[in-house]
Amino acid sequence: MSEKLVVPANYMADLEWALEHTRQLHPRYENQWVAVVDGRVVAADADPGTAQARAARQTGRQPDSIYMQYVEDGAAVYGSWQG
Repeated sequence: MSEKLVVPANYMADLEWALEHTRQLHPRYENQWVAVVDGRVVAADADPGTAQARAARQTGRQPDSIYMQYVEDGAAVYGSWQG
């Protein structure tokens, strides 16, 4: 029997908030991982573990229940398609 993955509603709400506010996150958090809790950034760091741990200490949430998003600067090159 396989286990069902249950994603908490607050995690999904924070994911949606981060996606909706991506443009606002870029100027301040480029090239950093942001931890979003209750629709706000509570920690940010270049290291995701550091940001997540800081967010857990500040909010009292379990680290794995905190939505994390990397805010890249857009300079990455993903290759090109040649057909």
